[in-house]
Order: sequence, then C-alpha cells, then structure tokens
Amino acid sequence: MDTVSEPDHALTMEPEDKSLDPRKTSHRRFALKSCNIVLLIFGLLSFLLISLQFSSVMPTEEEEEAPSITEFHSSTHVLPVGQTARYTCQAGGTPEPTVEWLHNGRPLERNSTVNQSEAWVERGFLFVRGGRYGVNMVCCMASNSAGTANHSAELLVFDACELTLDPNTANGHLSLSEDNRKVTQVEEDQSYPDHQDRFDYYLQVLGREALTGRCYWEVEWEGRVVIGVTYRGITRRGRDVDGLL
Repeated sequence: MDTVSEPDHALTMEPEDKSLDPRKTSHRRFALKSCNIVLLIFGLLSFLLISLQFSSVMPTEEEEEAPSITEFHSSTHVLPVGQTARYTCQAGGTPEPTVEWLHNGRPLERNSTVNQSEAWVERGFLFVRGGRYGVNMVCCMASNSAGTANHSAELLVFDACELTLDPNTANGHLSLSEDNRKVTQVEEDQSYPDHQDRFDYYLQVLGREALTGRCYWEVEWEGRVVIGVTYRGITRRGRDVDGLL
C-alpha cells in the first residue's frame, strides 16, 4: 500500500530573489544619480550657451554723451552787400545729435524749398546772403537726449565803396598815383604845395572819405606798412606822438 506523505510547510524553501541584491541595487541607484548629474550639467551648459548667444545678438546699450561742436567753419567773417557766405558745422555725441541752424535767432528749416532771401540751409550747409548793411548772428545748435551745445558767430555785411587818399595830407616823401588810390615811399621830395593838413615829419597820408560806424577795408601792400584809424584832428606838424598813427 502506497503511502502519501504530506508536504512539510515548515521545511519549504523559497527561491532567493536575486533582483533584490543590495549591491546591484546600489549600482543602479548610482548609475541613475550619475545620469541625472550628467543631464543637469548638460542642461546648464546648454542654458549658458543660449545665454551667450542671446547676449551676442542683443546690442549693448551705449552710455549717453552730451553733444559737442567738433567743427565750425565760415567762408568769411565780412561780406559785401549782394554776396553770399557759407557755413559748415559738425557735432559729436551719443546718440548722434541733430544739428539745427539759427539766423538772427530764427530757426531755419533743413533743405527748405521756400526761397529764403537772407539765409537758408541746403545739404547741411548754411548760406547767408548779404542783403543790407549790418551784423548778422549765426548759430549752430546740436542736441540729443543727453543735452545741447551751440556755437555762434558774427557776420558783418557792408556797403562797398572805393577809398581814395587825400593828397593834401601826404608827406613830401610819399608819391600818390593819379587816381589817389596807391601810395609809394620815395627818397625824392615831391614838392607838394604847402598845406595845413600835410604831415611834415611822419610818412603818413589820410584817406579822403570819412568813415563812420563799423567799417571794413581791404588793402594790398608790399614791404612795411602801418594802417590805422584816426580823427581828422590828428596833429600834422612836428614829431609830437599825437601825430603818429
């Protein structure tokens, strides 16, 4: 007769779960941490590169600098009636300043199509036409968000006239041309007739036309020449310093 033995539950052995090996588990955790660290470092490097690229693309904000007039030039400071003077002006600053012209305190429009009888702006240049006798005030003004700067100048407009020399005042060693517009010093006495207005010692001659107000004249000369302005009552006789120009 066969006998059947019942299993002894107390002696039953479960197979060992190798997946729960502590050494392998620690290795997996270490690998996972290492992977996370690598991903974090890669992310930081990517962010840094993106930041650098963004910084290189974005323009750096420049510091503002108040404008300054770097160049101011005029073709002349005196102008006969009917002629034209030209002015140039350049300015520097950050941001780049705008340049505006003023004539006698009045702003002028840039490249204005309106026909200006006295002053106008064309291609950045200021043109002033001498319409009548007097002093013109010219101003170049530069401005930006940081401030303003300006440079002013005077332009004298005059009526031209021919000046002649008075032969009755010429010293005897001064020779006058026929039109009395040229004088030359000579060694030989010119034997001028005696006249109370003549300089008898100083080699001088006066102009015939009287000058009033603000005047300008042009003179061509050779050698040593002294030019001056005096009153009609200047001393003509002897070596008195009151008779010297």
